[in-house]
Amino acid sequence: MRVKAPRTYGFAESRLFCRHCYGSEDARAVPAFGFDTLELPDIVSITTNLGSQAVMSRIDMTRDRAGDFDDPDTPEGPLRRNALDRIAARPDAT
Repeated sequence: MRVKAPRTYGFAESRLFCRHCYGSEDARAVPAFGFDTLELPDIVSITTNLGSQAVMSRIDMTRDRAGDFDDPDTPEGPLRRNALDRIAARPDAT
């Protein structure tokens, strides 16, 4: 399954900065900007590791296991499986 999205956002942290909550802080800003400024109806996240999946959970994204997929461009291994999370704009936010 390919996720078709008009806008994408991604980040990678150096191990030096891991576990300092920078990823969570950064990720919290994405839905606010996406919903308030860009007026997107929903936002999806694609992650390949447990740390990033924990960040998505902390910012109230919901795992969509039916949307998980193996990236055909990634060799067999732990990074091949991609987890899909979603968050929708609040109906009262418009």
